[in-house]
Amino acid sequence: MIGRSVVVGVDTSDEARAAALLGRILAESAGGALHLVAATTHALLDVLGTRAGVDVERLHEGLISAAAEKVKQRLQDDFSPDELERSLSARLGRPEHVLAECGREHSADLFVVGGRRHRAPAVWIHRGTAHHLLRTTDQTVVIAGPDGPQIDRVLVSVDRSDIADRAIEVALEFSELLGVPIEAIHVVPHPTLPRGLDLGINTSTWIRQEEDEAHRDLRSRLPAGVDLRVLHGEVEETIRRASEGGPPTLLVLGAHGKGRVHRMLLGSTTEALLSDPPTSMAIIPTG
Repeated sequence: MIGRSVVVGVDTSDEARAAALLGRILAESAGGALHLVAATTHALLDVLGTRAGVDVERLHEGLISAAAEKVKQRLQDDFSPDELERSLSARLGRPEHVLAECGREHSADLFVVGGRRHRAPAVWIHRGTAHHLLRTTDQTVVIAGPDGPQIDRVLVSVDRSDIADRAIEVALEFSELLGVPIEAIHVVPHPTLPRGLDLGINTSTWIRQEEDEAHRDLRSRLPAGVDLRVLHGEVEETIRRASEGGPPTLLVLGAHGKGRVHRMLLGSTTEALLSDPPTSMAIIPTG
């Protein structure tokens, strides 16, 4: 079961606060450990240390202490002093590297980060952090969305590949962990042909055939009691509408990575949704 060791990237933004609260819910529901991690760095200090021969160890310690204190102040209304003392740490380095390192140390089975890039220059939880984690970890990465920590349903987006089986498995774990209902969707893309090329395809008939085949294939792979909706349209926009058209949702989908080289690029649908999350998302590395 996921949630036994949850690493959350935090800073002073509202998005990071939502990630911290969601991470706590997931860890507590699983009876697991929560690790809140703040990252800090300062390029000028590194230059002083390498070029001017200045002993910057004490200055680094000051940066780390200041970063931790700022996050404590931001989360003090949501977490008790004991909770923060027990779960919060600050480290020197780029956020994606710090999170990955902390995940290895604590054998994390889940990462949680904030979902939208904030305008404030001090904020570092952004799309690039999630991208880095998805390229370097085998663990699920959760992005807290516009509804913050509130999740009232799990929606799993499935295709007809082997990736769907892993997505369904993870979605069922989240549904059980949070005690919320689960639903599956599959999108049949509208066929498009290059301009001027006519293959005599009856679009309506083709879509119906694809929908019927998807129902037969995916229904047999879903547990009893999990509803399946087969939709058709542009894939990203259709998933986005399905995610937004209901209660606060955790959208589960695969990253479609294929080994160390191919996983450097996410699938186009995952990429688009990650750049502007319509809801909270759980992305499963599939390398």
